Amino acid sequence: STASLSIINDTHEVPETLKGATSLLAANPSDLLFWNGDIFNDVRSDDQIVSQILRPADAPYAAGTPLCFVSGNHDVRGIHARSLDSFIDTPESRRFYTLRHGPIAIVVLDTGEDKPDTHEVYAGLGEFARYRDTQRLWLEHAIQSEAFRSAPFRLAILHIPLFGKAASDDSRNKWLDLLAAARIDASISGHVHEYLYTSTGESRPFAQLVGGGPKPEAATVIRAQADDRRMALLVQDLSGKELGNFEFKRT
Repeated sequence: STASLSIINDTHEVPETLKGATSLLAANPSDLLFWNGDIFNDVRSDDQIVSQILRPADAPYAAGTPLCFVSGNHDVRGIHARSLDSFIDTPESRRFYTLRHGPIAIVVLDTGEDKPDTHEVYAGLGEFARYRDTQRLWLEHAIQSEAFRSAPFRLAILHIPLFGKAASDDSRNKWLDLLAAARIDASISGHVHEYLYTSTGESRPFAQLVGGGPKPEAATVIRAQADDRRMALLVQDLSGKELGNFEFKRT
């Protein structure tokens, strides 16, 4: 079997970036599209949600391709942020879930905010550390499912990277051992606004791919294509130019 998926991130309501990304996706559609966080700067109104999610850059980007939402730290900010779930649909109405698409198993995690819950800007309204604890308990069981374990290839999609600049230390501390045990091939993130691929290393049991944005010249579209023997992760800029192509093989 074969499968394809595309990933965009950190569009931050920039019209030129949305237009470029949706045009590229329309020209070469994938089976699934993941929007990997920071769709918004902050969420203020129904009209804003409609303009960003339902008709971004006035493009029918998800008319024929299922959209999978991945929550970013800016997507929980703003006076209307708690209404966002009325406009998006996720499995079991959670922002963390697994999918099996052909030879690829995908686990989506919600890294939450990018500062400690005690930071004054949150005024005590967030409990993301406990939320990440909850996801760890869920992840222990999710990676044991037959659908996940039997997949030739496995990806983790989460907004804030686990390694490097601006990484989520709390997420890494709570999830890394489980993702390593699950034999993830690569994690795909955003947040840093700068494209970077890092292969496996001594402290990294899987590769990490970070997409760029939100400026048009920094934005990326990431594509994964796989059959039972090979998975390729392709990174393009908004002109369609290839920035990187990374291959994973099964014998």
